[in-house]
Amino acid sequence: MIGNGQHNRIQFNNLSILPNAEMGDPAYLKEHGMETVETKIINIHGALDEDEIAEVQQLVVATKTMSREDWRRSRSFALDGGAGAFRQARPDSDHRGP
Repeated sequence: MIGNGQHNRIQFNNLSILPNAEMGDPAYLKEHGMETVETKIINIHGALDEDEIAEVQQLVVATKTMSREDWRRSRSFALDGGAGAFRQARPDSDHRGP
């Protein structure tokens, strides 16, 4: 992507299983070797009041073609390596976006 001109931002998103989605069917999960963990949905734009109930999601952390360790490494890249890729590709850029 960087080689093709994307120099502003790369965004990585987690895969979460939506309720009643085909991907959430037990047979589908088994066929693709999908492992999930239940995590709270964290809204970085606000906070829950003490009496509110936190929402949760089923987060995919492995499949038959991607181990948990590979998932961890990809998340590590997403958190700190992605920014480094831009610094290497565009050392003259301030990376603050438009």
